[in-house]
Amino acid sequence: IQTKPVIFTVGDATDYAVQASYPKQQIINAQGTSKDLARLVTEKLSPQGGPLLYISGATTSFDLETHFKQLGYEIDRLIAYD
Repeated sequence: IQTKPVIFTVGDATDYAVQASYPKQQIINAQGTSKDLARLVTEKLSPQGGPLLYISGATTSFDLETHFKQLGYEIDRLIAYD
C-alpha cells in the first residue's frame, strides 16, 4: 500500500517548483505536453489504484479530466490559477 501520493508534472518548470516545495515527495516528470502526461499516468497507475487529483489552470490545452474519466479513473480537478 502506497502511503505517499505520487506527483506527476507536465514539464520541467512545474517539476522544479514542486521539488522546491516538496523535496521528499516522489515526482514524475512527463517532460512534454499534457498528452504526454496522460500517457505517463496511464502507464504508471491503474483506474483501480485510487482517485487522482488534477491541479491545473482555468484554461488547458487538453481536457485531462474528461480523458481520465473516460478511461475509468476517479478524478477531481482543482483550478489553482487563471
